[in-house]
Amino acid sequence: MNRDFLVDALTDLGIAKGFHVELLEKYYERVTEKNKVMNLTSITGEREFVIKHICDSAAPLLFLDLRNKKCIDVGTGGGFPGIPLRIIEGSLSMDYVESVGKKADFVAQTAEELGLGGRVYVKRAEDMGRDKTARESYDAVFARAVSGLNVLAEYCTPLLKPGGILAAYKGPDPKEEIDGAHAALDELHCRMDRLCEYELPYTDIKHTLVVIKKHGSTPADYPRPTAKIKRRPL
Repeated sequence: MNRDFLVDALTDLGIAKGFHVELLEKYYERVTEKNKVMNLTSITGEREFVIKHICDSAAPLLFLDLRNKKCIDVGTGGGFPGIPLRIIEGSLSMDYVESVGKKADFVAQTAEELGLGGRVYVKRAEDMGRDKTARESYDAVFARAVSGLNVLAEYCTPLLKPGGILAAYKGPDPKEEIDGAHAALDELHCRMDRLCEYELPYTDIKHTLVVIKKHGSTPADYPRPTAKIKRRPL
């Protein structure tokens, strides 16, 4: 990996220098090597990987104080955004949720090899929200999933402590999703906190981080099984 480009891209994004470049390089190497035998990502070019995976993953650090926070990445896949966030902000802790066993194994092995710590749960998101060891125990949940915000909130916010935040990575105009999520957020004792817009370095790609804050305990009925969520979303 071109170390100068990695540093320049993160600096251009707005991330202060001091992050662990060597670990980001090792992570890229592990992903690209494993990607030869497993579909972790369609983004394999070095520059594109830096911009669309590492920089995009790091974007919450522009807006949120995550120092010493207990975090979890739901639907992590190949470790995005959780592993870059954990590497760049070394004081936070990061756990991971991934339902596909081979991907979960890759994330667990990578976290161990890079000395990042954290637990990997091989579970579906709705099952994770009912895990007594994890429910209402996190300061922040991250999700780059494609689910609508109303569905994502039901999956993810049960993991948050009251006062915690869900940071959902979205495209340039999430207004329609937000408008469709108000009833779900009310039901889940959450509210919109803020929208954080950013542009990926050296591109005209604009993304939005939708930040949802939890203000009370999640009702015991949630999250529901996936079949019920699909049949009757909040």
